[in-house]
Amino acid sequence: MDNSVLLSPISINELGTLIGKQVSEAIKNIAPLPPAPPTRETPVLFPRMLEVTGLKERTARAKIAAGELPYYHKGGKLYFFESELILWIKEGKVKTKLEIVAEATKFITRKNRRQL
Repeated sequence: MDNSVLLSPISINELGTLIGKQVSEAIKNIAPLPPAPPTRETPVLFPRMLEVTGLKERTARAKIAAGELPYYHKGGKLYFFESELILWIKEGKVKTKLEIVAEATKFITRKNRRQL
């Protein structure tokens, strides 16, 4: 690369066009990222479900019978997907006092605005 500097009058539009061309060429030369491999989740059996949820066997069986736990039944066996179990656990989130106060404040503020 030549270190000499050449100064010549160039308009802002021409400079923008030149920079745009250089950026386009640089982008073309970047290798595309390989596509992410598809995630294939394997179903787990009852003992692993107990580990994931932390439930006792008796409690888990009661929840399955009541239709509270997400599961699949095939060939006399119960199957579970860890992602579904984790979502089931997340559905039971208990709000913090701060979240409850924020919701109450928001509700009261809206109610007061409607009355005005």
